[in-house]
Amino acid sequence: MSGEERLGERIRQRRLRRAMRQTDLALDVGTHQARVSDWERGKYYPSVHSLLAIAKALKCGVGDLLMEGKEDTNPRRGCWAVLTRLSNSITSSRCWSRT
Repeated sequence: MSGEERLGERIRQRRLRRAMRQTDLALDVGTHQARVSDWERGKYYPSVHSLLAIAKALKCGVGDLLMEGKEDTNPRRGCWAVLTRLSNSITSSRCWSRT
């Protein structure tokens, strides 16, 4: 499972624990339900802006979404893969979108 899929699964698990639909989370984050679905399926990473909004809506920290219970320092897996991907995308125009 890739870092994208694990992040998406943690978003989905936390959303379900709060008894939220994808539509509810989308409204709280300011995006569309289809984008939430894309995140949860690991198709795309949320932007940094969206990741902060997701954490706020799910009443958790960004670290809770990125970490898998213990710190994984392998740069190809888990939190580090997500952080690397997010930092690499900062200069791309896609990162600056609000979706």
